[in-house]
Amino acid sequence: SLGGQNEGCVLSYDTTHSVVEHNWLADCGVGVFIKGAHSPEVQEFNTIRFNTITDSYHGIRVLGGDDSRVYQNIVAGCAPTAGATGLFVGFSTALRSRWVNNTVYNCARGIALQGTDIVDAVLRNNIVVGSTEGAVYSWASASPADSPPRASARTGSSLPIARQRSRRQRRGWWRCDSSSSHAPSRCS
Repeated sequence: SLGGQNEGCVLSYDTTHSVVEHNWLADCGVGVFIKGAHSPEVQEFNTIRFNTITDSYHGIRVLGGDDSRVYQNIVAGCAPTAGATGLFVGFSTALRSRWVNNTVYNCARGIALQGTDIVDAVLRNNIVVGSTEGAVYSWASASPADSPPRASARTGSSLPIARQRSRRQRRGWWRCDSSSSHAPSRCS
């Protein structure tokens, strides 16, 4: 059975300048989980690439991953339950991180943006299919137990989350605004 987030196939604390690549990971709480960041340690410049993660609760999660790169991974068949997520960006900071060319298939949430200090994080050319709770989902708080913010595509919202490029939208900013009561509870 699938375990919780601390039952990762690849689980690493206080990690910097690491590479996780060319793995086939299955039946995990989280496929790859870079976590910890206990002060005074830093957690940055990590690369997660060319992995296939199947039948796990979550795919890839990086906490406080400044300057990290997550690219060309496949996450398929997350747990059939609410909140199961393909890619988690943030939880505190994700400064200058890049999440590019990943494929997420059949996960409740495709990509979850979590935290208030996700600045200059780039999401580009990711494919999300079969997501029931949103291709891009956002929490303004660092805690998933807190209620998610309301999303707004308005350019005047206060929380710049990430850039996303697609065929239809050449350049744009994802922004979420917790004060909007009429918007859905995910960035779209």
